Amino acid sequence: MDNQYNFVVRVNCMTYNHAPYIVDTMNGFTMQQTTFPFVCIIIDDASTDGEQEVISHYLEENFDLNDNAIVKTKETENYRRTFARHKSNPNCYFVVILLKYNHYSIGKPSGYIKDWTECKYYALCEGDDYWIDPFKLQKQVDFLENNPSYNMVYTRYKENHSGTIKEGSWNLLEGNCIKPYLLRKGFIPTASVMFRYTFSFDNDYRKMKFPLGDAPLWIQLMHSGPIKLLPDETTVYRIIKGSASHPKDFKKKLLFLIGALGCRKYFADKYGYTDVSLVLEKEIKTNSLLLDLYNGQYKSFISSKPWKYGIGLKEIYGILINKYNEKNLK
Repeated sequence: MDNQYNFVVRVNCMTYNHAPYIVDTMNGFTMQQTTFPFVCIIIDDASTDGEQEVISHYLEENFDLNDNAIVKTKETENYRRTFARHKSNPNCYFVVILLKYNHYSIGKPSGYIKDWTECKYYALCEGDDYWIDPFKLQKQVDFLENNPSYNMVYTRYKENHSGTIKEGSWNLLEGNCIKPYLLRKGFIPTASVMFRYTFSFDNDYRKMKFPLGDAPLWIQLMHSGPIKLLPDETTVYRIIKGSASHPKDFKKKLLFLIGALGCRKYFADKYGYTDVSLVLEKEIKTNSLLLDLYNGQYKSFISSKPWKYGIGLKEIYGILINKYNEKNLK
């Protein structure tokens, strides 16, 4: 198919067990008002909460599945795929790929989307976040079209805390901002981003298996030049306790943080930010020591002289209390 519809934007939506949220996500896609065609690729990784049925019902209700000139379906041992156009938004197309078994758990790529790779711009939105501005894509394409020195544009956002909508709470960066981002002094809401497909990513970092999928992309784009923050609030970031980025388990929080710091250090070393790398190295060591303490490796913890890393009685007490509480709540 290779972009015979001249899609300008490809929206990537990876989703798993987001049945209560995915309709909000898809509504955010289909509400987009653009002067160009765009395609939304929704890949469900064999959800177990009924999400595939929710997606299939949404397709039946909102997309013209009887248009034989456009609709394309394919079924293999790995997936069931449907390509269709929205009934009332002629610029909106969906590619829905329902995987028949969970690919993430076995480390298998879940793309199956070679026919839709040649789009000029990419946007991202996972199945628990959603868009609230019908002109999000148009505004971002307009900016990138008129500013060729920028490879990435994103927007302000809101947060959804169990149904309560709040203003975004994290610091947002703009311009040449790779160093503060490496130092975790800024946040990029994934669902608010658009970037150029023609940008050449270095994917060597994937062998490191960092817990972050988006940060390596943002860091490389920031390294290429300035990024633009649009003032519009186009996106809602859903805060879900127990998710990969917001784990309830204290040990998982530490492991996620150590992995996130390791990702940033990898790129700080790669791009020659020695001063940043030293700061991150100390933070990794500090949190690794806290993990040792949590795991009961007291000898290793003490022999590493934790006070050299700013770990005092308050931090030690906090770790031990968290461990005690989690043990007694199980």
